[in-house]
Amino acid sequence: MQNNPQVRRIASSIREHMEVSRQIASGMGGTARFYVEVQTLSELQRIVNDAGEQKMHYLILGSGYSVLLPDKEFHGIVIKNSCRKFNIIGRRGKFVNGRLAVEKAMLFVESGAVVNQVVRFVISEGYSGMEQSLGLPGTIGGALMTENRQADPRIRLSSSLFSVRLLDGKGNLLELSAADFLGKLERREEMVILSAIFTLLPGSPVELWQTGSEALREREKKYPRETLLAEVFSPLDLSDALRVPTPLRTQEAHVLVEKAGLLGKQVGGVSVFEAYGNTLVCLGEVKKSDVSALIWEIQETVYRRLGVRLALRLKHFTL
Repeated sequence: MQNNPQVRRIASSIREHMEVSRQIASGMGGTARFYVEVQTLSELQRIVNDAGEQKMHYLILGSGYSVLLPDKEFHGIVIKNSCRKFNIIGRRGKFVNGRLAVEKAMLFVESGAVVNQVVRFVISEGYSGMEQSLGLPGTIGGALMTENRQADPRIRLSSSLFSVRLLDGKGNLLELSAADFLGKLERREEMVILSAIFTLLPGSPVELWQTGSEALREREKKYPRETLLAEVFSPLDLSDALRVPTPLRTQEAHVLVEKAGLLGKQVGGVSVFEAYGNTLVCLGEVKKSDVSALIWEIQETVYRRLGVRLALRLKHFTL
């Protein structure tokens, strides 16, 4: 490795031919040509920029949800984002009878922080704005990057998002308002999220835990224990939802999978969940090639029968 001019200056801790399947929630994936774990935002920023300058293909890996990697080797550098700090950085309110009555609070979160851990902290501190996301897997960065492809608006973090700090496709460091960030996301511009700030409102922890628990129970109906990949496909464009048509003009992709008769469809050890068409479940030993084949068959069948192309929500690499 030390003699490789592409990686010599990126990081001394880079490892070669690293097994990454244990870093992926699905358990699938072979090796990464290069692998490095980062603990600080400055380190993440530097490595991303250095990889860009060396024209190396890179993948930011958080908790490993909604990611598929090749069964063999990923020809690039996998950057494990372990930047997980979060804390309340400010409170605003007024003093009543000698005590501060908080009207809102600001929460700083690094992109590698696990969503569920952040939500549990926010609820325990007595703040609302994230309780619907209780129990969600994945990281804050990953959740924000798929924000506009999340079918359930209740768990979109943008409702409480204040600002995002990120690197754009040219490596420039930007701090954007929620609206500007969502605009870049809608235009599918390349970016790497470093951190985010959220606006929170005071609430009753008891009521917030109850609301979050109810939301979690509802999600468990869609995602059983055997879930391999959840919310595989992005919501439909409204024009497609009107043209097919879908019940009540819903834009949820699972409706088209069901209309195409694909519930329970199986390839190898992976199958479409019989109760919800946007979840793939594990029935035995699963290969990434099986998942790829099933996803392709779903997309082609839906297009052939209904005339709509389903777009992938998850990160899907075929290198």
